[in-house]
Amino acid sequence: MSIGFVGNQAAWKGRKGTPEQLFLERIAGSPTVAARTAGAEIASEIFSTANYSYRARQGHGEGYLMIGDAYGFVDPMFSTGVLMAMTAGELGAEAADAWLDDPVRGQQLAARTNAELAAAMDRIGWLIYRINDPVMRSLFMAPRNTLWMRDGIINMLAGNLRGDWRAVLPILSFKTVFHVLSALHRLGYGPPMPEERAAAPAVMAAE
Repeated sequence: MSIGFVGNQAAWKGRKGTPEQLFLERIAGSPTVAARTAGAEIASEIFSTANYSYRARQGHGEGYLMIGDAYGFVDPMFSTGVLMAMTAGELGAEAADAWLDDPVRGQQLAARTNAELAAAMDRIGWLIYRINDPVMRSLFMAPRNTLWMRDGIINMLAGNLRGDWRAVLPILSFKTVFHVLSALHRLGYGPPMPEERAAAPAVMAAE
């Protein structure tokens, strides 16, 4: 039985003891899990992590190809996981079909599959890892379709992760705007962010 515990910051704040002690406390606090694991032995080291995104160092080799969560996983902040899995299944099936007839060709397609999946994770990960950035939040709060940037973001979040030109160019435009605004705001310049304008009345009322 594979068991894990996921909690927000409140679950970890002020905790005492080792991750293993906390883990065993959580198991004991669940009657169902405690009953199923009664008398069981821990088969691996207990550890904690603040980021459960991962990617295999090598996703294919002689006689195997890793796709889906076996190959990698990105924080599911946006609902792209199912469509990413379907894309991986399509690419994996094509590689497996070719592999049965021509192992060399199959390995080439397997390498392409892993490369495409890695690129898709990088594209969606770029947004996820910056979602709490004030400039990024403000861009999301005041979307504009200049250079089809809004369409490009929606296209990507809807599951178009294979990077055709209709999606790539708007995303590159969006990234450029983000980096330029971020640089300006670090220097104290740039237009006011929607969050700042929304906060202003509240600050005045407090005064």
